[in-house]
Amino acid sequence: MNQTLNRGAVLNFPTQRLLCFLPTIMLLSCLAQAALAIQSNDDNQTQDAVQDFKPLEGEAREVAIQLVRQLSNPDFEVRQDASRKLWQIGKPAIELLQGIADGGVNSESRMRAKDVVTFIKVGLTPDADAEIVRCVVGFLDREILVQGRAIQKLCHLDQRDIAEKLIKLVPSESDRKALSKFRSVAASDAEIALRLGDDAKFNEWISAPSTRQSNRLVYHYNLWLEGKLDMEIDRLKEGEVKDEIEKLRLFDIEKKKQKAKDKKKNPAGKPAGKKKKNETPEQPELLTLVGLLRFTERWDEALKYADMVYDREERRHLTHSVLMESGNWKRLATLIVKPKKGKVNWAEKSDVHDGLAYPATGYRKALVHFYAGNEEEFGSAIKEIEGKIADEAKKKKRRGDSVPSGNSTHAQFLRYTLDFDRSLDYTSLKKNAATFKMLSDSRRFKKLFEVFKLETYEKRKRYFKSRMRHIRSLQKRVEYFTEQDDSDKRDAFVDKRDSAISFYRSVVSMLSTLGFDVEAEIFYRQLYFELSDELQYLGGQTVMDLQSMGAYESAWEIVEFELQRSKNTDFSRSLFLIGGQNNEVAAFLEGQLRKKIKDPIARYRKIAQLIKSPLDLSNEEIDFWEEIAEFDFSANSSAIKHLFSIWGLEEEGLFKRATSSVGAQSGEQQVKEGNFLLAGQMFEATALSEDYPVHFARAWDAYKKGGSAKKAKQMRLLFAMKFDTDDAWDYTSGYSGTDWQSLPFDIYRLHDAIENTQVGESCYYMWLISKGDAKSILSSHQKMVRTQILRLRYIDSPYFDSSENDHPQFIAGSLDAGDAEGAKRWFRKLSSYSPADSSFVEKNFPAFKKANHDEFVNEIFEKVSNDFFEILESFPDSSMYRNNYAWACACAKRNAANGIEIAKRAVELRPGTAGHYDTLAELYHVNGDNDLAIETIGRAIEINPMRDYYREQLKKFREAKKSVK
Repeated sequence: MNQTLNRGAVLNFPTQRLLCFLPTIMLLSCLAQAALAIQSNDDNQTQDAVQDFKPLEGEAREVAIQLVRQLSNPDFEVRQDASRKLWQIGKPAIELLQGIADGGVNSESRMRAKDVVTFIKVGLTPDADAEIVRCVVGFLDREILVQGRAIQKLCHLDQRDIAEKLIKLVPSESDRKALSKFRSVAASDAEIALRLGDDAKFNEWISAPSTRQSNRLVYHYNLWLEGKLDMEIDRLKEGEVKDEIEKLRLFDIEKKKQKAKDKKKNPAGKPAGKKKKNETPEQPELLTLVGLLRFTERWDEALKYADMVYDREERRHLTHSVLMESGNWKRLATLIVKPKKGKVNWAEKSDVHDGLAYPATGYRKALVHFYAGNEEEFGSAIKEIEGKIADEAKKKKRRGDSVPSGNSTHAQFLRYTLDFDRSLDYTSLKKNAATFKMLSDSRRFKKLFEVFKLETYEKRKRYFKSRMRHIRSLQKRVEYFTEQDDSDKRDAFVDKRDSAISFYRSVVSMLSTLGFDVEAEIFYRQLYFELSDELQYLGGQTVMDLQSMGAYESAWEIVEFELQRSKNTDFSRSLFLIGGQNNEVAAFLEGQLRKKIKDPIARYRKIAQLIKSPLDLSNEEIDFWEEIAEFDFSANSSAIKHLFSIWGLEEEGLFKRATSSVGAQSGEQQVKEGNFLLAGQMFEATALSEDYPVHFARAWDAYKKGGSAKKAKQMRLLFAMKFDTDDAWDYTSGYSGTDWQSLPFDIYRLHDAIENTQVGESCYYMWLISKGDAKSILSSHQKMVRTQILRLRYIDSPYFDSSENDHPQFIAGSLDAGDAEGAKRWFRKLSSYSPADSSFVEKNFPAFKKANHDEFVNEIFEKVSNDFFEILESFPDSSMYRNNYAWACACAKRNAANGIEIAKRAVELRPGTAGHYDTLAELYHVNGDNDLAIETIGRAIEINPMRDYYREQLKKFREAKKSVK
C-alpha cells in the first residue's frame, strides 16, 4: 500500500480554541465567583454596558494578568485552563483581554483573548451548549458568509439574543445589515413548529422569505426528479421570461428616448442637477431559466438567454460561468480582454507583499489560455506579465528603492501552470521553510540538498548544529524577556522558536523518508536532549517522530525519561499513534487500567501487549480473557469491537453480550448485518425526533441499499431541503467522513445555478467532500463540472498557495467526462512538474484501462518508473520510495517481478512497517502466487492487527486461491 510518514500532529488551532470552551469547567476561587456574580446581574445587557463594570484591581488584577500571560504558554493544558478561568471571571477581565486581543504579538494569545471577549460580550456562559460555542468561536475573524451561517445556525438553535449581540460587535455597518438578513428563519423552523403543534409559529415562519425560496427550490427539484423539468423550461420561455424580455425592450426604448430629450435640452452637456433614478425592471424568471438550462446542461440555450440579461456586469459573469461549466475555454479566451486604455480598475489590481504590482486580469487571461490548451497565447500572456514585473522593478531602481530579488506570486502562478523550472527564476532560494516545502513537494531532492548544504553526512551534522544554535539563541531571548516581564517580546520569540523547531523536525523527517534512518534518529534525539529541560512538550513530539519511523527503543527510552520527571504526563496518544491504529482503543485501555496499574510504564507496556503493538518489545504471551476480565464492556463498544478484532474473536453473539443492548441494536449494527430497511426506519425515526441532518443522510443511504426507491427519494429530498441550503453546507464543510459520501450534489448545483451568476463556494466544498467517493452519484459530466468549479475559484481569485494538488483531479475529471485527450494533456503537463506517485497510479489507472487507452497507460507507467528510479538511484536506502514504486507496480499490474524484489528490499530496510508487507503481498497476488501473498499479509496483520484493511486483503487472497483450484 502507498505509505506516507505518520508524523504526530498537535491539534489544529481552531480545534484547540473550541476545546478550551467546552462545558466541563471547574469552580474557581472566591475572586472568580464574585466576578461571576457581578456578571450574572446584567447578562442581558448589550456590549456597551460592559464599560459600566469596574476593572479588576489589586491582587485580583495580578491574578488575571498572570492568566492572560498564560494564554501563550507552550503547554496546551495551561493555555486551556487560563482561557476557562478568564471566561469565568467575565466582564471585569475585559480590559486586560481586549489589550491582548487588539495588540498581542503572539497569534495564539490574540485569538484566545478575542474569543473570550466575544463570549463575555454576548453573554455566553461557560456552561453553554457546545454547538452554540462552535458558532461563536472565531466569529469576528471569519468572512461574512461564514459569519452569516453562524448567525443562521444560532437562530435555528433558538439563540437569537446571542445572534443579535454578535451582529452588534461587527464594526462595518454594511456588514451588520447584511448579517441581519441571516436571522430570517427557514423551512426547518416551520417543520419543527408543525411537529410541536405550535400553529402560531408555524404560520409566522412558513411565510418567511427564506422559506418561500426553499419551497421554490423544492418545486424545481421535484420536477427534475420526476422528469418534468423540460416542460417547466418550455413554459418559462413562452410565459414569464417572454414577458420580462419584452418589458426590458420597451424600457430600453424609453431610456434611449429620454436620453435623446436630455441631450436636446442640454446640448453643451452641462450638469443638469440631480438625475432621476431609472428603476430597471427585474428579471427573476429569466435568471431562473438560465439556471435551469445550466443545470440541465443545455449550454447553447443557456448562453442565448444569458445574453438577454439587461445588467451588463451580471450578464458578463453569467456568460463566463456558463462557458466555464461547459468547458468552452476556447470561447472564453476570446472574451477575456484588457481593461480600456486609461481606465484602471483598482479592484482588479493586487499588490504583492514584496512590492511589485501587477493587474490580476493578466493572470486571469493567462489562466484561461492555460485551461484552453492555447500554448502560444498562454506564453504570450506570461511574457506580458513578466514585462510588467520587469518595468516595475526598473521604476523602483530609478527611485532608489530596493529591488526585490524575485516575485513570489508570479512564481506561485508558474508552478500552478506546471512550469516549475521557470518559476525558480522568480523565487529567492533561501534556506527557509518555504523553499524547503517547494523543493521537497516536487521531489527536487538534489536541488534541495544543494541549497541547504546537506550532500554529505559531515555537511548534515554542521547544518543541524547551526540549526540547534539558532533555536538555542531564540530560547535564550525567550528567557531574557520572561525575566524582563515583557510578555509581547517574549511571545514573539516563542513563535519564532517553535517555528524553528518545527522546521528542524521537517528536515529530519525528510532524511528519514530518503533512508537516512540512523542519522534521523540521532538528530531527533539531539533536539530532545538539548532542549527538553526547557521545553517539556518536545517529549511527546519526539516520541511520535521516533515511533513513526520505527525507532521503538528510542521512543520507550524517552517516555521512561519523561515519566521520571512527571508521573502525571500522559503518553498514551503519542506512544500509540501508529499508522492505521485506532487511538480509541488505547484511550479505552488507558482509562480501564489507570487505577489497576499505577506505574505508567508498566501500564503502557500492558496496553502495547493488549493491542499487539509493534511497540511491545517483549513479545510476551498473555491470557487475553484474564487480562480484560474486569473491564467495563459497556463503556466504549467501538473500542471493544476493535480489541476483539485484534485477537481474532469474531463471535458476533459474544460481542453483543459484551456491549450495551442499545449499541448492538443501533442503525449502524443493522447496516452491518445487512438489514438495510430496518436501519433506514431507525435512522428515519431518529432524524424526525432529533432533527439532525446526518440521520436523514444515513436513512436515505440505508433505504437506497435496501431497495426502497420511494423512501430513499423521500429521505434524500428531506435531507437536501429540510435544512436551508447554506445550513446544510455548513454541516458538510465542517465535518468529514463516510457519512457525507452520498450527499445529493445535484440539489446544491441546482440551488447554485438558480440563485447565483457565478459558480459558488458551496459547490467547491461539496466537491471536496465527495471527491474520494468511488461510487459517486454524479454523472460523468457533473464530475467534469466539479473540475470547472475548482478552476473558476482560481480565475476569480488568482492566488495559488496550495493549488498544485488540484491538477490530478483535472485528469480524473477529464477521464470521467470522456475527454481522454484532455486527460493526456493534463498528465504530460503535470508529470513534467511533479513526479507521478503511486497514489496517481492507484486512482487513475483503472479509468485509463477501462477507456481502452493501453498505449497511454504504458506511457504513464514508463514515466512513473523513470521518476522513481531517479530517486532510488540517488537514495537507494529509502524504504518509503521503494515501497511506493512497488505499490505502483501492483496497482498497474506491470513489472510485478521487479516490483517484488524492490518490495523485499523495502521490507528489509523497515521490517516493522506493516504497509510494506501489504505491498509485497499484493505483488505476490498479482504475480499469481497466492500462497506467498497469504503468508506475507499475515505478517502485516501480526505487526498491525488494528487495520481491518489487512484482513480484507487476506480474505481476497484466500478467495483468489480457491478460484484457481
